[in-house]
Amino acid sequence: MGIELLAVVVFGLITAYIAIKKNRHPLIWFIIGGITTIVGLAIIILIKSKEATLEESSGKEKSIDQFSSFTRKLVIVVGITGLFVLIGTLFVIGYIEYQSKYADQEHLQAIVIKEALMHRTEGKDASIRDVTVIAQMYHSGSRSVGAYFVQIYEERLFKTQVTFGVFGFVLSLLLLVRRRATAIAKESYKKFSNSAIYDFLLKWKKQIIIAFAIFLVSGYVFGTIGYYYKQFSINNDPQIYYYNVFEKRNGEPLTSEMEYNVSAFLVGQDYVVKGVTMKEAETTKGKFKIFGYIVGLFLVIYINKPLWNRIVNKVASTRQIHTAEKI
Repeated sequence: MGIELLAVVVFGLITAYIAIKKNRHPLIWFIIGGITTIVGLAIIILIKSKEATLEESSGKEKSIDQFSSFTRKLVIVVGITGLFVLIGTLFVIGYIEYQSKYADQEHLQAIVIKEALMHRTEGKDASIRDVTVIAQMYHSGSRSVGAYFVQIYEERLFKTQVTFGVFGFVLSLLLLVRRRATAIAKESYKKFSNSAIYDFLLKWKKQIIIAFAIFLVSGYVFGTIGYYYKQFSINNDPQIYYYNVFEKRNGEPLTSEMEYNVSAFLVGQDYVVKGVTMKEAETTKGKFKIFGYIVGLFLVIYINKPLWNRIVNKVASTRQIHTAEKI
């Protein structure tokens, strides 16, 4: 992806440079060269130079200035975007290297199995077939395990590169139009500072910060409770738990083949079961976190009860005044 983009830019720049020499419009030929690469370069080399009049010579100088400005901006955008893509790449590689060197091996394997299940189920509850496939891969020690590792982290690496690249691209554009962007930001802030919303935020900023903190902490606490509660409930009796959970997901009693799969999974290597348990715990964590946010919201409403009463009374008094005026 990066090499293809670089080829587009290089062919576009070379084609545009030759176009200037032949009195052709550089920006148009930059696009042609970038899209068609070697074909566009061959065409601009083969076509004859265009005779320039005095007026066209002036236009040519203008085109050269435009092309020079365009090239400078392009270098800034590509350079900053590329730098952020590199940072994203090093971030993921560094994280993997750090985990590989310093994390407990079984814990690391369990995390990777959990990621493999999430990748396979796309965030949904894992079926016994999903778990069996992952378990068989790791129990057999086949080469597909390494390939699965590579697949998971390549996808994670690409997503991180895209995220960092988009951030760098936006940042480079803001740097190019910083004066205009600064003027727009100042004007927007000026309008916002004169609004009723700004007055409300300024007046109740302390209460808003506390409410936001309560909301986040409540979600985090309940999510953590759900995570460890699920792990505890599974580890208390894994056999009963997994027989029940897979039977429930199957929608009917387990077949003899499914029972065999569950038994084979449970008597397999310990870190496989740990990995699946972490996946189950992560799912429960998400549900508990949502419940925690709801609890936090009600807690915020209760704590700020005087504020809501004041708002309700103000609205009621305003309605009474309007009613009296109509009468």
